[in-house]
Amino acid sequence: GRAFSAGGDLALVENAYRNIEEVTRILDEARDLVYNILHCSKPVVSAINGAAVGAGLVVALLADISIASDRARLADGHVRMGVAAGDHAAIIWPLLCGMAKAKYYLMTSEFVSGEEAERIGLVSLCVPHDQL
Repeated sequence: GRAFSAGGDLALVENAYRNIEEVTRILDEARDLVYNILHCSKPVVSAINGAAVGAGLVVALLADISIASDRARLADGHVRMGVAAGDHAAIIWPLLCGMAKAKYYLMTSEFVSGEEAERIGLVSLCVPHDQL
């Protein structure tokens, strides 16, 4: 498709915070998703094309091998909404690309190209779009 993930449904998030059961359900789903990726008995490979933002990007980065297209654009947009980086980004980004780059990108919400993501270690490999 045109994008790996455009990020979360902001209307869902806004409405969820008015309902504690909904908040609990969303957080449980996020926890289970991360747990299942990390504990999968088979290697997990992500193929990142186009935009990969927020929680969807973290899912891609948690894969054992993450391959980005040269058309990929990765970002954590939480600070654009006035909140700190979330969805496990504050943990996984520094582990992959180092604290300095992680802080820069997580605090600025600047997009990272597929090539730059490979260069800094955020993804395993960047390939031409037609090879993804």
